[in-house]
Amino acid sequence: MGPRKWICISQDRKWHLNDSELLAVKQHAMKCFYLPNIDRWTTLCHFVSRHEKIMSLARANNGPVVFEMKANRQFYPVKLP
Repeated sequence: MGPRKWICISQDRKWHLNDSELLAVKQHAMKCFYLPNIDRWTTLCHFVSRHEKIMSLARANNGPVVFEMKANRQFYPVKLP
């Protein structure tokens, strides 16, 4: 959640590797979630089925934090440089 308490959902798994994006994530204490980059329908299904988990992780963690959804549909924290 950034300044407007938004949560970032993305399929672009490289945000934490680019200096400018990483700086924005850290400056705004963002809470980001990477979903698998499959087709749109599958991504939507993943989001809908895991929405409550996304919200509970966002509430339970102070930003900045990035989580990645793996093939087992569980979220794992991504270590930020």
